Amino acid sequence: MAKENQKPKNSVFVDLFQTSEFAEKNVKELSRWLLNLEDDWDGKIEPFRLENALYMDYQNDVSYIVDDRLLVFSEHQSTINNNMPARMLIYVGRVLERHLPAKVRFKKQLVKIPRPLFYVFYNGKEELPLVSRLNLRDAYKDVDNLLHSVPEEYKGGGLDLTVTVININQYIDDNENELIKNCPVIWEYAQFSQKVRECNKNEFRKSLEDVVNECINDDILREYLISRSSEVINMVFGEYNYDEDIAVQREEAAEEAWGKAWGKAWDESRFRDRIDYSVRKLRKGMSEADLFLDLKESFDIDEETARKIIDTALIEK
Repeated sequence: MAKENQKPKNSVFVDLFQTSEFAEKNVKELSRWLLNLEDDWDGKIEPFRLENALYMDYQNDVSYIVDDRLLVFSEHQSTINNNMPARMLIYVGRVLERHLPAKVRFKKQLVKIPRPLFYVFYNGKEELPLVSRLNLRDAYKDVDNLLHSVPEEYKGGGLDLTVTVININQYIDDNENELIKNCPVIWEYAQFSQKVRECNKNEFRKSLEDVVNECINDDILREYLISRSSEVINMVFGEYNYDEDIAVQREEAAEEAWGKAWGKAWDESRFRDRIDYSVRKLRKGMSEADLFLDLKESFDIDEETARKIIDTALIEK
């Protein structure tokens, strides 16, 4: 029987804005806030979720088309990731590939496309400004020595992509986050997240159930939590208890047969070795996709472990 605290496929944030029955209403509220639209704006929202964007089962979080004119891509993160512009570039390429069939791409006349916007909603523990930006150009290798003598008109233009990072923690520098109060669903999510962060980790599930009930009583995500309380508890329990779950399962596997699949995948020293290996490969120019396959084939590890190794290696690279 599957363990109750396996890692969930969705997070509460994704469920709020992408998969629950409240998603359309919440996305419209989010759009009014992000785009500074009128309170009575009720435009057309077409949600989509990119599967197979980076790896075999990798999905982006919350994305949608507004009035067939804007492509909004957003990710919810609790850790800082400076590679988001490159990831967003992959996302938008996939969407445009789908939006522009081959016969349309070769038309003589200009074909209009929706304008993309990119956001990260951050609620981690590291300090981060209220609003910040990540630019694709900051990831480019230095080519000044190659292009210094090339006239500007022959440099072939350039490509940049900017991701707006919004800190949606309830408190920043011990002060309430006034910006997100303008978007009730984000403000209530921030309050909910803060209460979850303060849960008693020794009695996490019981403490989490108390948080859900407290939020319902305090009108924090009230309708959503009444409708989906059990799903929310399972999702959050999985998210916040994932590391402990890994440790327990690793210990159980080691007791049954040291060195078998789970022990191999999650033994800390082996995991560290895989990261060092990946850093060397990336520095030598291997692509993320090739490294992903290399890790799976060379070390017989699962896809989720390979992704975790690559994400860590990209930071250390």
